[in-house]
Amino acid sequence: MMYVEKIHEGHQGIVKCRGRASQTVWWPGLSSQIRELVLRCRECCKERLNAKEPLMPTRLPERPWQRVGADLFSLVDYYSHFVEVAQLSPTRSTDVIVHLKSMFARHGIPETFVSNNGPQFSGAAMKAFASDYGFDHVTSSPKFPQSNGEAERTVQPSPAAHGTSPSHPAARLSRDFTFSSPRPSSSPAQGEGAERKGG
Repeated sequence: MMYVEKIHEGHQGIVKCRGRASQTVWWPGLSSQIRELVLRCRECCKERLNAKEPLMPTRLPERPWQRVGADLFSLVDYYSHFVEVAQLSPTRSTDVIVHLKSMFARHGIPETFVSNNGPQFSGAAMKAFASDYGFDHVTSSPKFPQSNGEAERTVQPSPAAHGTSPSHPAARLSRDFTFSSPRPSSSPAQGEGAERKGG
């Protein structure tokens, strides 16, 4: 039994322990001894009880802007995967709400707004904003950000912070996507002259 315990030292489960044993020792009944030891092991029992649940895919919305997901600096439409990135400074809840109002004014108010549980999204101001604008605000689990996967996928590290080249995907993200600003400015149709004339 001493060899079986050595084989099981890393608590790697039945299959891996059997594989490890096949590289070093063998005797009749070894496989069933390993199985019994692993099934009785307290550490292994704890891990089996905390097994990961499979991800449940999010149903595709019926139209654009019906369901959107947000991370601190980006908003993504679950239907079209359109991304809008905001330059936030500072990052208080009220600042996030100002940017969201601007984005909602351009694209419409979504039925469902999904975000992480950061302080900018979990406070009373955000609850009041959701109530006033009439959308459902769904937050992901603090320990399971993958449940807001659509928004999480859009977050890329800053190219300047990591010294990446202009062709790096993070550099393209900051170059290619719309950066929103809550301040009014002239539209592209008005041209440069509108800004010089005072808008």
